[in-house]
Amino acid sequence: MSAPRSTQIFIQNQTGLELDLATERLEAGNWQTLPPQTIPDTQSASFLVVSDVTNNGDAGNITYNSAAGPFTFTFTNPNSGADVYTQTAPENYTSTKVGGGGDNAQVTWILQKSN
Repeated sequence: MSAPRSTQIFIQNQTGLELDLATERLEAGNWQTLPPQTIPDTQSASFLVVSDVTNNGDAGNITYNSAAGPFTFTFTNPNSGADVYTQTAPENYTSTKVGGGGDNAQVTWILQKSN
């Protein structure tokens, strides 16, 4: 049996916008800490997904809407193989990933207005 997996997600909102949770979906695992409904400008949020009893790792996606458009984050932390992280941001905004990887991953997305 494989060891449990977890993904701790941090979002730093430096956009000048309020972010409102639109969707949160898991393909594998369970929320130990749910994503917040709102992430105000200049604030950070964190939430945690852990693998379930089937030990299929953890995977899912989160979308936050803003006045500029959606910010989307996707993560996969499988029992075998590489972790995968993707992100999208509205035009004129960036979403930079820092960290990630390993059985108990910690990934940070830093959201900013483009220069």
